[in-house]
This record gives sequence, C-alpha cells and structure tokens, in this order.
Amino acid sequence: MRTAKTRVEPVQAQLRGEILSGGLVPGSKLPLAEIASRLQASVGVVREALIRLTSEGLVVAEPQLGFRVAAVSEKDLHELIDTRLVVECEAFRSAIMHGSVEWESDVIGAYHRLHRVERDTDGERNKDAWVTAHRDFHEVLLAGCPNSRLVAVAMSLRDAAELYRSASVSAMTEADEVRRDAEHLALRDAATGRDLARGPELLGEHIRMTARYLDGAS
Repeated sequence: MRTAKTRVEPVQAQLRGEILSGGLVPGSKLPLAEIASRLQASVGVVREALIRLTSEGLVVAEPQLGFRVAAVSEKDLHELIDTRLVVECEAFRSAIMHGSVEWESDVIGAYHRLHRVERDTDGERNKDAWVTAHRDFHEVLLAGCPNSRLVAVAMSLRDAAELYRSASVSAMTEADEVRRDAEHLALRDAATGRDLARGPELLGEHIRMTARYLDGAS
C-alpha cells in the first residue's frame, strides 16, 4: 500500500504544473472536492498537496475560504526579483566554485534538453515540456552549491516567480525569445567555464528579464 507521502506527491506535482503553465490562473479558487474528483484523489490528499504548495509561494490559504492560486502584483514581482538577486545569484556563485565535474556534465545535459524543447516548441503543444525543462535547467545550475538550504530557498523563490514568467512569455516577441535562449547558453558556458565574476552577473540579468517584459520594455 502506498504511503501518504507517495499519494500526495503526484497530486502536488500535477497542481504545480497546472499553476506554472497557466492552466490555473493567479487568484483563482482551488475547490478541494472538485480537484479531488478531477484528479481521482481524496480530499485529504488534495488538501495536503495545496498546503505544501503554499510553502512554495504558489498557493495561498485563506481562513474560512479555502485555497487560491497566489495572486500577482507589481510590488510582489519586484520584491521577488530583489530577493532572487541576492539568494539565487549567491547559490549560483557557490555552485560555480564548488560544483564537481559531474555537475558540469549535468548542466550541459540540462541545457541541451531545454534547447531541444525551445527549438521544437509549437505554440501550446509543448508548453508543459518547456516549463519542466526550463525549471530543470535552472535547478541544475544551482545543484553544485553545497548549501542545500540555500538551494531550496532559491528554488522556492523561482517557483513563486513562475507565475510572472508565464505572463512575461506571452509578452515576448520572437527576437526576445532568441535573446532568452542566448542567455541560457551564456549561463551554461559561465557554469562550465567556472566564471565566478560573469556567472552571477548573467543570472541577475536573466532574473530581471521577467520584469523587463512585463513593464513593456524590449
């Protein structure tokens, strides 16, 4: 018999994916019974999955009202960016300094998978695949950092920022997408080239990209 943990994890992953891909829009209600029926899970499992997603910043629990997808705001976006610039860039700096040769290989592999998805994506068809490959690439970039708590905080902030990334992608032109892909390549090269000065700087610019497009800049 599966443990409670293994029952919750696939539901949590499914709901996370739906939120990050825009299937569940920011601010929308998350009715327990409806979700439980749709995902063929118990209400208790769905509740636990949503509680876990609150710790990732993707869901908000409202007393007496239940759960909602986290709302978005300009103030929250810029606070997220400011915090990520401190936490995520430091984690990447540490990864460049301490990551193993195996970590370098993982970065190259994760970039290759992301590049293939970016090249093959056709409208909505591979949107979920792109979201997964994009998150995996950035997670691998930080995986060389020996401070697991720092990495966990950085990835939690990234997940919260994904709500905004979905909106920024819809505002991007084809030229913007080419620029984004070039930034991913530069991050790969900074990681494998052990560029302690340039790597965090490049990641900082990449993190700022979301606000740049949402603010209407090109």
